[in-house]
Amino acid sequence: MFLSTLEEIFKGNKALFERCHIAASNYDWQPYPVLSFNFAGIASDTTERLNSDLRAIITHIGKEQGIDVEGPSLEFELSALIKALASKGRVVILIDEYDKPIVDHLYNYNVSVAEGNRRLLQSFFGVLKNLDQYIKFTFITGIRRFAQPFLFSGATHLNDISMDTRYAAMVGYTQEEFDQYFAEYVQAVAEEKTQQGKRSTEEKVLEEIKVWYHGYRFSKAESYLYNPFSILNYLIKKECGNYWYETEMPSFLLQQMDKHPNSIVPLSGTEAKESALISSGTGEETNFKALMFQIGYLTIEAYNETMRYYQLGFPNYEVRMAFTYSMTKHFAKL
Repeated sequence: MFLSTLEEIFKGNKALFERCHIAASNYDWQPYPVLSFNFAGIASDTTERLNSDLRAIITHIGKEQGIDVEGPSLEFELSALIKALASKGRVVILIDEYDKPIVDHLYNYNVSVAEGNRRLLQSFFGVLKNLDQYIKFTFITGIRRFAQPFLFSGATHLNDISMDTRYAAMVGYTQEEFDQYFAEYVQAVAEEKTQQGKRSTEEKVLEEIKVWYHGYRFSKAESYLYNPFSILNYLIKKECGNYWYETEMPSFLLQQMDKHPNSIVPLSGTEAKESALISSGTGEETNFKALMFQIGYLTIEAYNETMRYYQLGFPNYEVRMAFTYSMTKHFAKL
């Protein structure tokens, strides 16, 4: 959703943002060409398939824009497309789930495909580095943050904002935002619970919501967030539920626990330096603290300024319950 929002902003579609803060700001709404890649929807079962699908997407975008990008390689065609689009304005690059072509195979022990896909993506991102003068803005999302030499050695211009305090509240509801925009919905929940004989109050509803869905923190800044997905589901259904983690724990995490049982971190009281949270390793090497943090099972509880380490723990009851259930269900089968 965040990438879709960025796309419409960069395309200059101001009408979509009426009554939003940005519409009343001094943003100029100049339209830019946008290239969007969602690797969750791109085949990557083989490196050849990943290469051909990426080239097909690039060719399709080129045809829509009246640009012929046919050439000998993925790198050539991506470069040709960006240079041609830049004649209409510097290009915006939006990439979602960049790590999926690697993670899907790395943890299924198909290491050769994972390595082939890694090399292809490394070349892909290297093209962006070499075309920096044609690019207005690049935004990349993913779950696992690989060490820079593993994937981004050719794209040193990228700035990792995962734990940047300036963006600490970007992907959740702050307490102030929740109080401002959802007061009437909280009131409706309290009234319905009372009608059902549960004698609830708005204060009790707020306490329940906070226990279940609050507590996410992503940087040194003491900015704690609510999970938007879970909050919206709660306000619609008017009852607590395991909404965000209603599916089972990611299979690759369970596989790594089976393969490296001695690497499993404590579920509370875990400490880590920032460098240990930024990267979850390279290839099959796994840093469990970073992996648990990046997936969302662990979050920052506190930061020790003197020692410069983070205290980690479960963000809320929803996550704790989901983690415990998945672990029990999985290991009970062994």
